[in-house]
Amino acid sequence: MFLSEDKISEIKDGCSIVEVISDYISLKKSGVNYKGLCPFHAEKTPSFIVNEEKKIFHCFGCGASGNVFNFLMKFEHLSFPDAVKEAARRAGISLPLRMVEFKSEEKAEGNAELLKINQSASDYFREILRASKEGERGRKYLVKRGIDKGIAEEFKLGFAPNRWDGLLTFLSDKGILREDLQRLGLVIPREDRKGFYDRFRNRLIFPIADFKGRVVGFGGRAIEAEEPKYMNSPDSSVYTKGYHVYGLHASLPSIRKTDQAIIVEGYFDFLSMYQHGIKNVVATLGTALTLHQIKLLKRYTKNLIIIFDSDEAGAKAAMRSLPLFLDEGISPQMVLLPAGFDPDTFAQKDNGEAMRNKLREPLSLLDVFFGQVFTANDAYSVKGKLKIIEEVVPMVSQIRDRTERELYIQRVSQRLGVKEEIIFQKMKHEDRSERSERTEKALELSGARKVEKMMVRLMLLYPSLIPQVQKEAIADDFSIGSCRKLATIIIDKYVADKEFDPTLLMNEVSEEELRGLLSECLFDEEPLEDAPEFLRSCMQKIRLHKMGNEIQRLNAMINKAQDEKDEGILREFLLYKQELVKKRKDLARTAAV
Repeated sequence: MFLSEDKISEIKDGCSIVEVISDYISLKKSGVNYKGLCPFHAEKTPSFIVNEEKKIFHCFGCGASGNVFNFLMKFEHLSFPDAVKEAARRAGISLPLRMVEFKSEEKAEGNAELLKINQSASDYFREILRASKEGERGRKYLVKRGIDKGIAEEFKLGFAPNRWDGLLTFLSDKGILREDLQRLGLVIPREDRKGFYDRFRNRLIFPIADFKGRVVGFGGRAIEAEEPKYMNSPDSSVYTKGYHVYGLHASLPSIRKTDQAIIVEGYFDFLSMYQHGIKNVVATLGTALTLHQIKLLKRYTKNLIIIFDSDEAGAKAAMRSLPLFLDEGISPQMVLLPAGFDPDTFAQKDNGEAMRNKLREPLSLLDVFFGQVFTANDAYSVKGKLKIIEEVVPMVSQIRDRTERELYIQRVSQRLGVKEEIIFQKMKHEDRSERSERTEKALELSGARKVEKMMVRLMLLYPSLIPQVQKEAIADDFSIGSCRKLATIIIDKYVADKEFDPTLLMNEVSEEELRGLLSECLFDEEPLEDAPEFLRSCMQKIRLHKMGNEIQRLNAMINKAQDEKDEGILREFLLYKQELVKKRKDLARTAAV
């Protein structure tokens, strides 16, 4: 939907969640909260809690939780836009007449009028680039980047003039409402709120199309030393960041024909590949590859190849994407480019022949991952072996194909010189942990979960602490999967928007378990006198817990070495355990009581 987060927050705050829920169940005052029998599961003792101040509900029996929108969606089986409409009606807050529903790529029928506005904006930018004096800088920049006129025309590239109101004036003269331009992110309100100005100025423009070729947004590339270098349209009713890939409408026939899709990062990476005959290619619009983009491409092929920049950032981006592919049952491939090249410059080498040769023999991204893990650790020491097993097991566990999974286990076993059984045991331990995490609400709170939950609560209540949590990378050491996921979501939200409403995260968290944890943290009333000191204490306890787990795993391996009378390995295990125990004791001395 095109409503801003501020508007959604206004509706949430203006609607009494107690009054709404009281229309469906009986609630009684209980301290600062209201309590009743949960409408989502059978119970005799009330465990359903509603907090008017925080505008949230939570059932401590079944885990159902959320804000007023989530309640209406769950009880009335409404879509999110319809839940917002209903909440707005109850709060007496007016909504735009043209409010539309969220949509996926498949259902992007959208608001025809808004799509027409985007098309008009695209035509304007295109004409500026093609024929105007103002667009000459854009034309020269394309020549400099090696993009020919035919490709620029095919993908309707344009140029935004260095004017504050060029597009605004052009579209306003066509009778288009400025409010609609704002909804699409084409214009931005002035600080005094007495007008608007163009979002894109003095930039090369890349229209972003959906898979049907309809313009849903724009990307703008600065052609001078200007920041940010790239600027994309904000989310709107027809464009959602992370749900689209650039060029799919044009590359889809080739993807279907070859049963393969190549994924690059930037606009010029895509254009250079496409221009030189490699047409089964898409780009991630300059952002990190998302699960939604993988799901989109998976509709057409499961054979996906990524080609990112040859620098360290490109390598890290590739590795970050691996779990997303595995979640979708895809074993991706990748092309490693020579140092100093990116897909754009390498595609232009020898008219694309060098790139075609690389694509004939892509590497398995899993193989590259394992290679990096082994290179970064000493595969001959006990400590190194443990570290390698620790890093590879979670990734191997995600491989859905049983045969492929067992082949990788066999390979790791042979390279480490350890029995496959050790790796299988580790995987079983991880599987049991994951199963237990999915049923945490039926178990007693463990010490680890209490501490990690407190860390999540600290970040929600004191966002200024988030940079320290991010710097220490402490979320990576969480042992509870739900806490780790929620902490990551909060950190990502803080990075994107320093000021955010924690209760609105309910709308962005799709997993019921995570919403339950979020509402638990928001309901928790335990006072905190010294948040920074509390944070330090929590981080120390999490590290202590992680080291304790490592010692337990080491004990199991020591017992096995004793049973097999392997004196050499046993000696190494004992020495390493001694080192770990000392480190843990040193850390424990400084941990808060």
